[in-house]
Amino acid sequence: MARNILEFVSIVPSSPAFVIPVFSVPGTNQVCVQDLDALGEIRQFLAFDPEHFHSVPVMAPALQKDEGEAGVLAFWSSPFEVLVGTSIELRALIAPISPSLLPDFVALEAATLLEDEQLLVSAAERVAKRIRSTSGRATFVSRAAGRRALMQHLRERAREEVAEAQKSSVEDYLSALQSDVSAGDWMNVWRQAIRLHNSTRLYDVAMWKLSTDGLRDYAYLVFNHISSRWAVNKLTEVAAGWLHRHDFDTEQWGQIYRLFFHRLSADDYPLGLNYLEYSSKEEHDHRSIIAWCEIWSGLWERGFERQTLIELAVSVQRGVPDNDFLPLVCAPLIREASQGWAYERMQHWLCFPNVQSAWVHCFIEFADPAGISEQYEAGLQWLEQMGSGSNQWIKLWEFMRSSMDQATWLGFAHLWLARARKDLKSWPDVFRLLVTEYGSPVTPALRHAARTWLKESRAPYYPAVIAETADLADEMLVNDQWYISASDEASSTTGVRRAR
Repeated sequence: MARNILEFVSIVPSSPAFVIPVFSVPGTNQVCVQDLDALGEIRQFLAFDPEHFHSVPVMAPALQKDEGEAGVLAFWSSPFEVLVGTSIELRALIAPISPSLLPDFVALEAATLLEDEQLLVSAAERVAKRIRSTSGRATFVSRAAGRRALMQHLRERAREEVAEAQKSSVEDYLSALQSDVSAGDWMNVWRQAIRLHNSTRLYDVAMWKLSTDGLRDYAYLVFNHISSRWAVNKLTEVAAGWLHRHDFDTEQWGQIYRLFFHRLSADDYPLGLNYLEYSSKEEHDHRSIIAWCEIWSGLWERGFERQTLIELAVSVQRGVPDNDFLPLVCAPLIREASQGWAYERMQHWLCFPNVQSAWVHCFIEFADPAGISEQYEAGLQWLEQMGSGSNQWIKLWEFMRSSMDQATWLGFAHLWLARARKDLKSWPDVFRLLVTEYGSPVTPALRHAARTWLKESRAPYYPAVIAETADLADEMLVNDQWYISASDEASSTTGVRRAR
């Protein structure tokens, strides 16, 4: 079952630090974290209690992960930015950061991730010196060396495992996959085979295994993995057959129906409605809430049995959480069916800011910040605290314009430009609106933010406009190229940006 990143937590209260991605468990109020194998893939998700950790005040990206996929790591680089990616991606993101700017223990972790022996030795010596100065435990040097040796051993063992696996041909794997083994062992072999050999024969054997119902507990993982890699018509046919053969008493049923909903024929719509009716009963607590809501929404969009869908929504409304139910179910009921209970529940939800992008969409469509003070405060809180990592910020900012005075409204833009991630596409749009359209002065803080954006943005928009408006053109334009000198702040990425 796929999980969404909910938040990041840290064992220390401030950046910079490596932090833990926390995932939500669909349909519950529980959370979990990744258990990664030696290759950085998600072996499983483990229950997690974040009570004794510090919550990172940065909105998590809209990222979904499942078992068998590459895991994600996270680095809290500044008070309002968290770098997220696979081990390879994060390695590239933190490589420009000088270890000398990081706290001792964080530098040791960074050097370990970068697999840089020289940096690792230097960081270990820094940590050892700190430990000796505070506790007199000189033995930490040997412990750091031991840790370094252990990490090297683990890396070598992982490489050896991969090298050994690569010796096996596709035929070897196919032979193993057609033998009588447990579903768990079969999945481990198949995942390894797919990772090493991109052969359609491996997809064929997976479809054969699914048709024999030998992968009941892993069916969704297999379908999800190959849904974009295999012949669409044949895969949809296999999935439809699986759905018709199995009862609704497994959470995977709803997930698989949701995965293939847009490919299924209208003849399969009654099957989806039957699933909604079955899983809406109180005694069935194993349903996937996200799948239920998305199937309901898909059937509603197609105008299928809408009166029955309204009755089902009313029957489950008290037992489902807001975050999925309101955007997917209540929103269309408000627009097209004038359901008063849905409107009241939506209005209450919009009084409390939420990191989900769906909350922003619903706020813009249904909220009344000028007339409802709680919603006004919620909008302000989202703009101030939750939008630094979201391209939706500019939409809510413009929506709130009529609810506040001009100075306050422009002040939020100044604050956001300083805090927001510099790779957001909306960053230059907000800057241009603030300075060009509304004539806001370029303060030192805004000029510093523009300089940082020109340095760090991976795909800068309007660099000439930003640089000239912020009076940075002479500093950064050299031979018709935007140049960031190496003498500038060590924490920033250096390089060349060609003017557009």
